[in-house]
Amino acid sequence: MNFKEKVVIITGGSSGIGLAAARQLAAQGALVAIAAPGSDTLDEVADSIERSVAIPTDMTDDASVQAMVKKVHEHFGRIDILINNAGKGYESPLELVEADKVRYLFDLHVVGPLVAVQAVLPIMRAQSGGRIVNVSTPTAKMALPGLGAYSLTKIALTHMTLVMRKELAKDNIEVSAFYPFITSSQFGKNVFKMDPREMEAKAQRQDFLPDPDSAEFTASRLIESIGSNKKEFMARGNAHFVWGIIKKRFKKK
Repeated sequence: MNFKEKVVIITGGSSGIGLAAARQLAAQGALVAIAAPGSDTLDEVADSIERSVAIPTDMTDDASVQAMVKKVHEHFGRIDILINNAGKGYESPLELVEADKVRYLFDLHVVGPLVAVQAVLPIMRAQSGGRIVNVSTPTAKMALPGLGAYSLTKIALTHMTLVMRKELAKDNIEVSAFYPFITSSQFGKNVFKMDPREMEAKAQRQDFLPDPDSAEFTASRLIESIGSNKKEFMARGNAHFVWGIIKKRFKKK
């Protein structure tokens, strides 16, 4: 896909996969709007990416999301692509999760993206089309102990994505879900604190998990998904996961 002069909104674009994607898209000629919580880091990110704009945004606040989309449109005059990438982890057995944190994740992973989509739709319709990518997770397709609270919100996001894809096809607005593989980023450090028992279990699991991809690689696959007609796009296939576990076990011996 040719991204030259395309206006792209990336939520959660100040670090990790979002930041890597912002840099790669800008290098391909896109005009990038980075939406993330306000901080000095956000300003530094915008200064480092040519022709980008950074907009402090709270994805759990409807008014903040709507204002962000309005500012992007006013600044660039159009919006071609929306990437709902903002996210936060929660690792804990379901019996121990805190209800207020689950509500927060639901607002961040589901309601926030929904509000963002609703805000860009009139703009994309006026332009005769657009592209929306919602970043989900492979755990949304698994029943993994310790990741239930996080995964259930991403399951909802994925379902919303697939329904949107059908509802918006008539408007030439293509919607898809992107599934990153395990990625090296700050995401794991920013999860809600987990129960100490779960921390021990996580450490044991990680000993046998495949090596993570770099944020740059995952971002390149995310960008590739924008030009794909697939409704669901995996950064890595199942065979890669299995082979990664086998290699890790051989290293342990």
